[in-house]
Amino acid sequence: MVQNIMDLSFSIILKEYLKAEGMKQKDFAEVIEEPQYIVSDWINGRAKPGYESLKKMATKLNISADYLLGIIDTY
Repeated sequence: MVQNIMDLSFSIILKEYLKAEGMKQKDFAEVIEEPQYIVSDWINGRAKPGYESLKKMATKLNISADYLLGIIDTY
């Protein structure tokens, strides 16, 4: 199965963000109020977040949705 470039980009962006912030998947999941297995799917490129999840990430972590979507390179 060929992976969509946007999915791969999001998973890489999320991995880099978590690493830069010293945050574990579990902590990230708790902050954005999502199950850890869903965050794991995002990180591993098996799924991508919907609008509401992106909105929660941007709001609760004070990061740009454009950063999460790979439009800009700083959060």
